[in-house]
Amino acid sequence: MPGGIMIQDPNNPEYMIKAWKAAKKVESNGDYLMIPLKVMKAQSQVVAGMKYILEGSITPAIMATHCRKKHGGSRALYSVVIWEKPWQNFEEYTVTKIRDIAVGK
Repeated sequence: MPGGIMIQDPNNPEYMIKAWKAAKKVESNGDYLMIPLKVMKAQSQVVAGMKYILEGSITPAIMATHCRKKHGGSRALYSVVIWEKPWQNFEEYTVTKIRDIAVGK
């Protein structure tokens, strides 16, 4: 259906790249570099450009400047909506924390 939401493969590397960009939005509110662990759900929709809806887990890094996950660090499930209009060099990210995830899940 034109304009409808399409289910995408969350294992597509394109979505992990988008998750890293979104993690930067999350970390701007905290003291640690945030590391996306896994994209669990991916959807896309043609709008005035493209809208991507991702759900995935994010964890803090060991330190603010090191890209290695913090041992025993908290994890959380986030929803990320990305609106892209490449012809206008436009990207808008809306990042929402859904819930905390127990370590090991």
